[in-house]
This record gives sequence, structure tokens and C-alpha cells, in this order.
Amino acid sequence: MWFDHGVNPTDASYEYVMLPNQTKQQVEEYAKNPSITVLSNTSSVQAVKENKLNMIGAN
Repeated sequence: MWFDHGVNPTDASYEYVMLPNQTKQQVEEYAKNPSITVLSNTSSVQAVKENKLNMIGAN
């Protein structure tokens, strides 16, 4: 996966979800009602909660 961050980005951020083996319709449905909550997306901490499984992942 590759994302063009632009030229000299400053204090920029982004987030994405990988949905392997999903159809276009499944991705569109997920986009309407994602099952995650981004808890933190900083230069120090990235943390996400998967709401259906009630699990948290952080780095």
C-alpha cells in the first residue's frame, strides 16, 4: 500500500482501514458504518478500538 503524502507535509495525518477480500458493496457498507473507533492518531501513539470485538490495538 502506498499513500502520497505530498511535498513537505507538516502536522498532517490520515487514517485508513484495510478490508481484504471485500466486494465494492461490502466496502461501501463498511464506510457507512465502520466498526472501529480511532482512539489516538498522533506522532507518538496510534490506537484503535474494534467495537464489535471490544478489542484495542495500540502502537
